[in-house]
Amino acid sequence: MDETGKRKDGNKKYLIMLFLFALIVGGSCGLYYVDTFYGEGKINTILSSLQERKKEQIGAAEEGTDKNRIDLSSGGTLFSTKGKKFLMCTKDGVKYMNAMGDQKWNDTFTMTAPTLIEEGHYWAVGDLSGKVVKVYSEEGPLYSVQSAGNVLYFALNRNGYLGVITKEKEIYTVMIYNNEGVQLTGRQEGEKGVYPFSLDISDDNRVFAISYLDTTDVEPIGRVNFFFVNESEGKNFTESMFSAIIRKNELIPKVFYLDNGNLIAASDKALYGIGSDGKERWTIELTNHIDYIGVEKKKYIVVAYGGAISGQNSRKEGNVSWINSDGKEIINFQAKDGITYLNCNNTGTVIGCNKTYYGLKIGGRPFWEYTATKDMTDVLLMENVNNVLFVTNNNAVILNMDTVSQDTTVKEEKENKQNTEKVIRKQKEDENTEEDETQENTGEETKDDQNSENQQNSDEQNEESKEKEEKQKEQDKNTESNEDTENNKDKQKQENEVEKKKETEEDKKKTETNEDSKQDEKKETNKNNKQDNNKETEKDTKQEENKKTQ
Repeated sequence: MDETGKRKDGNKKYLIMLFLFALIVGGSCGLYYVDTFYGEGKINTILSSLQERKKEQIGAAEEGTDKNRIDLSSGGTLFSTKGKKFLMCTKDGVKYMNAMGDQKWNDTFTMTAPTLIEEGHYWAVGDLSGKVVKVYSEEGPLYSVQSAGNVLYFALNRNGYLGVITKEKEIYTVMIYNNEGVQLTGRQEGEKGVYPFSLDISDDNRVFAISYLDTTDVEPIGRVNFFFVNESEGKNFTESMFSAIIRKNELIPKVFYLDNGNLIAASDKALYGIGSDGKERWTIELTNHIDYIGVEKKKYIVVAYGGAISGQNSRKEGNVSWINSDGKEIINFQAKDGITYLNCNNTGTVIGCNKTYYGLKIGGRPFWEYTATKDMTDVLLMENVNNVLFVTNNNAVILNMDTVSQDTTVKEEKENKQNTEKVIRKQKEDENTEEDETQENTGEETKDDQNSENQQNSDEQNEESKEKEEKQKEQDKNTESNEDTENNKDKQKQENEVEKKKETEEDKKKTETNEDSKQDEKKETNKNNKQDNNKETEKDTKQEENKKTQ
């Protein structure tokens, strides 16, 4: 069967399926109408019962089983996932789990307000307003640092380097440690009215950046300063600072590095991409306030927008944007309500709107939507987008989203995308069909594409050979023509010379003839004059003789 016949059969199947689908939908709607009008809503009652049972199943799934659940003794437990493994942190210490019920190692401590961060294969737990920060790898505790002042902020790079901002009385101190806990450099910020907000360390371990709020002028100033980690590199710069970005009347509370070496500075008015040399690469002016910001796999900046900035053409609240390292928005997602939760990791992103959560793959591709029956403190993706760790104050449970799937906005978006793809596919098929018909009408359809291509190549080669031969003939012809032209020119030149010589001789002859003619005329004139003179003389003589005779 040829391609056209196959397409026609496919179109018939498509029409039959569409008819059956319409018949089923129409029959269902009619049955539902008859039931509600005559049958006292029995079908409706059954559907409601099924929905209630579904909710009970979801609630039971959220409770989990012993195999996929951990009961928490107290609220405020922090989690960080690493594929199927995860780390959990409380005020009393940390535990690293290979799976639910399978503990690999633990470390005990006492912290008042622990904060957990992850970078690469490292974690750091710091006691905000305390004096300790501890760093861990997947194998266990790595090192711990103790400061004189209270910890305000800390950051890791991909190699386990740690940066810490502390405050003691009115003095702010910034310290940088390597992955063995050795302090590499430090600086004190003693200027009054200048406050360090955040910092980060580049993944090549060479540079660290600090964002400041400067209130020493009339207007507040946001500033990002860049420093070398090693004194040997920074010896030619004052305090090893080699660059700075300054913005008047702006706050820059957050800076972080991406995997391409660019630093992202998030202010209350814009997002800035700054190169490893400390120079600005790109700027995105904000039309909305930023409610949450995160990073996927150190490649994409994920920004959840809130209310509009006055006087700007703003986005709808609940819009989430994915921006690459070059400052280009690659995709955005519109949630139904304002964003109340955002978590990004190396698998993707989870967005929360009250109790409704959305799971999206790397790069902002929607995958699932789920409405929880309880209040969640954390929702984290694990080894893939389908396996999710849900955390409440009482327990943490791993759910597979296939078992609790719902008819959701994400499904609608997927269906819209699939419908769009179907339309595009249909258009391409129609275009291909038209091309096939055109080829049949013109007799240009071939049985073997490869033979056709070889024949075409052969024809092209023959054409090229013919063109070369014609060009060679044309050149030879031109050469002969040029030679003939030269010969003709010489011949013409000779003829012209001969002609000129003839003309010269003729002119000479004419001149001589004219001279001879003039001489003859002169002789004739003289002869005539002489004859006249003789006649006159004879006449006078005769008259004299007559007078004498008389």
